[in-house]
Amino acid sequence: MPVSFLPPGADGALVDVDLEIVSAKGITAGDYLGLGAALKGSLSSSDAYVTIEIDGKLVAWTRPIFDTLEPEWNEKFFFKNVQQNSTFKLTLFDKDIDADDELGAAQFNTIHTIYDTETTFDLPITLQENKAGTINVKVGLVDADEFAVVQEVGPVRHSVHSSFTAGLLTMLTSKDDRLESLAYRVQLHNIPQFLPTDNEWNKNYPTIQRIFSPDYPESPVLRQAVMTQHAVIYQHGEERTKYGSIASPDDFFELVHNGRRSDKPVLFTYAITSKGWYFSETGAAFFKDMLSKHMLHSGAAFSVKYAGEFHIEQTNDDTLKLVIDNNSGTYAPPQEQLPQLQALMESNFPGIICEALDRDDEALIEAQFSAMGQAPSNAKGGLPALTHSTPTLFPLPSDESDLPENAVLDVELEVVSAKNIIAGDYLGVTALLKGQLSSSDAYAVIEVDGQIVAWTHPVFSTLEPVWNEKFFFKNVRPDSLCKLYLFDKDVNADDELGETQFTAANTDGAESTFELAISLNGRRAGTIVVKVKSFPVEPMRRVLFHEYGPVRYSVHSSVTAGLMTMSTSNEARIESLAYHIQLHNIPQFLPTEHEWNKDYPTIQRIFSPEYPGSPVLRQAIMTQHAVIYTHGPMNTKYGSISSPIEFFKLIHDGRRQGKPVLFTYVITKNGWYFSETGAAFFKDMLSKHMLHSGAAFSVLYAGEFRVDNYLFGEPKLVIDNDSGTYAPPKEDLPQLKALIENNFPGMTVEALDRENEDQQKTRKEILESWM
Repeated sequence: MPVSFLPPGADGALVDVDLEIVSAKGITAGDYLGLGAALKGSLSSSDAYVTIEIDGKLVAWTRPIFDTLEPEWNEKFFFKNVQQNSTFKLTLFDKDIDADDELGAAQFNTIHTIYDTETTFDLPITLQENKAGTINVKVGLVDADEFAVVQEVGPVRHSVHSSFTAGLLTMLTSKDDRLESLAYRVQLHNIPQFLPTDNEWNKNYPTIQRIFSPDYPESPVLRQAVMTQHAVIYQHGEERTKYGSIASPDDFFELVHNGRRSDKPVLFTYAITSKGWYFSETGAAFFKDMLSKHMLHSGAAFSVKYAGEFHIEQTNDDTLKLVIDNNSGTYAPPQEQLPQLQALMESNFPGIICEALDRDDEALIEAQFSAMGQAPSNAKGGLPALTHSTPTLFPLPSDESDLPENAVLDVELEVVSAKNIIAGDYLGVTALLKGQLSSSDAYAVIEVDGQIVAWTHPVFSTLEPVWNEKFFFKNVRPDSLCKLYLFDKDVNADDELGETQFTAANTDGAESTFELAISLNGRRAGTIVVKVKSFPVEPMRRVLFHEYGPVRYSVHSSVTAGLMTMSTSNEARIESLAYHIQLHNIPQFLPTEHEWNKDYPTIQRIFSPEYPGSPVLRQAIMTQHAVIYTHGPMNTKYGSISSPIEFFKLIHDGRRQGKPVLFTYVITKNGWYFSETGAAFFKDMLSKHMLHSGAAFSVLYAGEFRVDNYLFGEPKLVIDNDSGTYAPPKEDLPQLKALIENNFPGMTVEALDRENEDQQKTRKEILESWM
């Protein structure tokens, strides 16, 4: 029976409904012993998505969330003119390459009593009358303006599928010059209202009779082959599918790269079914290939709503226009429905300029042939032009921008991307799935005047990484030498992939893009694209170079780390979280290294040369550090912290299972390493400072910290020097406090000595709460 929130007698009216599919818990497993789930510490999982039906009609669906039994979607849907007593049915499916498995369903009637508010509900999911978890939704509604049919409004969702297999079917290359192609699926709203009629396959088209006609015994086999190719091309996966939404015509044109590839216009072949708009780029060389056939996009459907081709044109005022037609020999949709097709596009992308033309239109045919040939010299679109520079001079200062005496520069540097870099790995599984025999997990290190100041996150399994990371530096000398080093991230030692360098100069606040040559051992090793913007400032006093802006972090979650501690994360899995925060300006606040504590007998066996076994033990700890802080697309979360609130949110406000926790930390020149530790874990290896330092002989600081409540409930970071391994002096506590406050402006920080009685008392209480 559906869950009902409708009071008696409240029917007949129309409402506008805002529905958010938030999350689900305890759902049925669709896959067992999958690789993605195993890497997350689970034996079973699902790639779950939700379909939405209103009064038996499928209207929308979420994206799939991979390898979990507790998916979180947080996707909003907007529906107008819904009958007040309508039934909403939410069905969960496990996304597979062939048929998707049903995981259960929940349903409810439209809500009458919560006008102009948003209410959250946990709905029970059932599968064959058995409990199959719960789904969390948020619902709000207002009265509809006037009588009309039910319609969905708001951003239009899309998925873009990139696969090596699809590239082999066409032998075409994507914008990244790889052996792959892009297939697009756009979840158009309200398709049945504009295109209510199905157009069957064209029985006058001899080429496709062998696939659809029952007169040919082989047709079921051929049709199944096309269906399989469709499933492969539109396969979903974390590493091959991009999900998003389109809120404006500009968003749509950006999605399809303004209808251009390799700086030439392209045609798109499309099919519209009840499930959305399927299309891909196709060019003259591919027209006889399977990917250019509409039946591949339709999944060999016997009928579609509409089909044809489209391209993007530029109007006289440089506005982009969608030109769409009915040029499909497979389905031959009638020209009489072109006005409805145009209205459908204009309804989904308000403000778009759209022209729907018949396949026999002479101007259309001319434009299509133009798309197959050379692009006009003044055509726009594609990647922005790059200014090539030598590796030693960039950017070149303008003649008019003479710097005042003693002036320094504030610099914004964006590390954008790299191409054709050296491979650090060969025959990797992820690279092979992308159609590559070799790849790198590349990151870039930034060095200014011989001092390493920042680095990007690694981008995995590619020779053309895209970072798009911005860095902000103050008080840069105009003649400072800046170097960029590329490395391949590995569990043990990272391999160097090359370097480039440039001299900082004034750009007068203008942003410039440069492509710099990378070299390794005197040989070319690809190129790296950077953007720079700088402007001069006149220092009031003696100033130091320093970095400012968001603080980057990585959070590492691994089954191995959890097994070392037997701890559980907030998600109650056998794993633990290890944090690495790239604090800015560490040497300015903590310039002195503190060596291991020679008065601490426990660690002498690891660090002292008097013990023959110390190198072996130290290497073992270094290996454990590498495992816990290993980087990977499935076990590492990357981000940045722009405020104290974001920091406290990152560490779950210093609580787990409703109780406060302690954190064990070390600070080295590479950043702030820490993890949660509780009483049960204090004698375990993960609680040792030497594990976080990688068994370093010295660190800049070490201790423990916790989160406390300050005035009016504001969180406060309480940090100390409680480390037997390194025993940093209490005299450095003010510099430690200043370092944290410099990185997180506005944070309340209290730095206490390990001998502080109140600190010891609170520490003891926290430990006892975990016993």
